[in-house]
Amino acid sequence: MARAAAALYGRPPDEDEWADVLDLVAVEWLNVEGRTLAESLGGEPGLEDLARWPLEAHTSLWVVDGWDGEQVLLRDLVDDREVAVRAPSSARGDLTRRTVLRARTVPWQGGTAFFGEPGLYGEQGVIARLQLLEAWRDSPEPAVLAGLRERRFAFARQRDQRRVFIAHFGRDLVEFSDATTMEAALSAFMDGLLFADRGPDGAAPTRAEAWRGAKGVEPIRVDLRLGDTMAAGRPALWFHEREGFLLLPAFGELSAHLNGTAEHPDVLRLWLDTPELPVQALAAAGPTRRIAEALSVADGPLSCLLPARFSDQGPPTPSPLPEFEDMG
Repeated sequence: MARAAAALYGRPPDEDEWADVLDLVAVEWLNVEGRTLAESLGGEPGLEDLARWPLEAHTSLWVVDGWDGEQVLLRDLVDDREVAVRAPSSARGDLTRRTVLRARTVPWQGGTAFFGEPGLYGEQGVIARLQLLEAWRDSPEPAVLAGLRERRFAFARQRDQRRVFIAHFGRDLVEFSDATTMEAALSAFMDGLLFADRGPDGAAPTRAEAWRGAKGVEPIRVDLRLGDTMAAGRPALWFHEREGFLLLPAFGELSAHLNGTAEHPDVLRLWLDTPELPVQALAAAGPTRRIAEALSVADGPLSCLLPARFSDQGPPTPSPLPEFEDMG
């Protein structure tokens, strides 16, 4: 809540601003796991539509173009997108044609509905609408919303890629005997992701078909090559639910050392001295006793042994694999 308020206002919210902060946190803000509150409740009976909100919720300035039965017809002042929103007939007096409103819309029960109470600016002419739009664009809100939307889409893509990864390898953390073997396995996975996967229900176009249909050109197969840091030892791939796709150099040696089945103190030192390597992999590799010994401290939770690596780094950042649009 504090972060959301700081992003929107740069300060604690005033009493009449709390409702907006609550609505933002409920629908569009991402928690430490990279999910919205609505998304985390989307599996509950009767609330299935909430799972769609991360990609389909939309907040903007709108103008009323009219009514169609029990739906008010809105047009986005930013990009002219049109949407029909369910509203009670009692709202007709406030939502007259040419009325400008700031509102958040969400998919709900086969249609679109308002989330929260729209902010009304009354009937406005073209010039006044442009002035309201310009003032809104000068506020922090549009950039905050755009950034959140971009991250929500990236997390959705990351989770879908992870689904394919687990289906391909049978688990989310896979160790390999050497970098050459991992390179070949990764290329085979990418081939399946881009050219074979048809979504969770098996009925969607493949990513290659979608690219071909949108661009009118044949997608190019790209062989992946690993860097020199992966060449030594037994590496691993981990498609972490929150952190995304992770390359783990010498993970086999790290795990063997922490579990006491082999001696690789140099590998442990590499992992301890390289903050760019994911601390989550250290936690997954084995017990912490040998980490504590290497640090000459008493054993304890990894977050206590390496507090700087667990310090609050702000909101999570998705790390999906590149797809055709990222390759140009």
